Amino acid sequence: MSIVLLVFTLNEIDGFKKIMPYVKREWVDDIIVVDGGSTDGTIEECKKMGFEVVIQKNKGHGGAILTGVNHTKSDFIVIWSPDGNHEPEEIPKLIAKIKEGYDQVLISRFGKGSINED
Repeated sequence: MSIVLLVFTLNEIDGFKKIMPYVKREWVDDIIVVDGGSTDGTIEECKKMGFEVVIQKNKGHGGAILTGVNHTKSDFIVIWSPDGNHEPEEIPKLIAKIKEGYDQVLISRFGKGSINED
């Protein structure tokens, strides 16, 4: 069973620099950054930090998902963004549920017990 973490970015250099150091590479078999055309240095920062970057082919969140899914051969996919809506420590929780046999696992910033400062 292989698991890939797809990280979606679009001008997320600040969030990427702040959050990605807390994402442990040993949590998953592969980490692929899918970038939607950043112009703020995000792509260069991702590469500098040693992440594989794939440029998104179609616009929007759906386009990012399709690009990432088509780029991996992993059995399971975790979709995540370094935009501050989700915490890195949620990634192992998602993976644990995948290993329990769930086909789909979601974490929402609007879930019970969540705090939304927007």
